[in-house]
Amino acid sequence: MKLDVQHLLAVLAYRCAKCLQSAPSGYGDFQAGNGVKSPREILAHISDLMDFASHLATGQSASIKADSWETEVERFFKTMEHADRQLASAALDDSKAQQLLQGPLSDALTHVGQLAMLRRLAGSPIAAENFMKADITAGKLRYFQQEEGTA
Repeated sequence: MKLDVQHLLAVLAYRCAKCLQSAPSGYGDFQAGNGVKSPREILAHISDLMDFASHLATGQSASIKADSWETEVERFFKTMEHADRQLASAALDDSKAQQLLQGPLSDALTHVGQLAMLRRLAGSPIAAENFMKADITAGKLRYFQQEEGTA
């Protein structure tokens, strides 16, 4: 079950990276209206969820804070890497793994969907892809490179 949890973490990192890659300038602060959180606020929440997942698995958190879009993107990847290290070293029983899958990891996937939707609303939809064929590997958490002058 631990491998499944770590693979889901890699899937989450890949899908989120797709939303972050080549994001238009100002995307982090895009306002859809009606009280919808900005992409920066959503990404911060995803990082908080990964920090919670680390704490749930091992009792340790990353305690990384950020405020700008650029530092929030880097915080996301650092928090993902920390969570992966914690999960790799944790003695996860099936009950704890199920809690992680049902709680913070599933919640984070929901929020990645929000980031994808906000990219479309911001006029810069992410490219379609067959995720079943994506090169996603447990332990690999950095996908794509942020281009200069974006987001």
